[in-house]
Amino acid sequence: MDALNPADIRDHWDRIAPAVAECLLGDEDRPEDVYAACLYGHAHLYLAADGFVVFKKRRTRLGTELRVWCAHCTGPAGALVRYRPDVERLAKEIGARAAVFESHRPGFDRALPPGWKRVSAVYELEVGHG
Repeated sequence: MDALNPADIRDHWDRIAPAVAECLLGDEDRPEDVYAACLYGHAHLYLAADGFVVFKKRRTRLGTELRVWCAHCTGPAGALVRYRPDVERLAKEIGARAAVFESHRPGFDRALPPGWKRVSAVYELEVGHG
């Protein structure tokens, strides 16, 4: 059975750092932010046989959320389905109303399994200075 298991980021950083950087492409966060947040207990690394996920507790006006900050899977498609029981368990343990993730990849709209839904999108207009 597939499972997510808590891990110390210091023990795995050299191996996962390139994938963390890839996860954060187009994001304002840097890999070092993920490392520091895990080191100081503000985020948590979980490993699986075929990848990893970094979770972060986030409070919003709607309540507490379990944010999937960074995830990487080298196994077959379907990680959102395989690891859903673990994600739901972890969300419930922290009293979260939901588990959430953000992505700039439009393919998730087609790939989301039942239970996940798109709730917002961010649109940006860059304005020149000068």
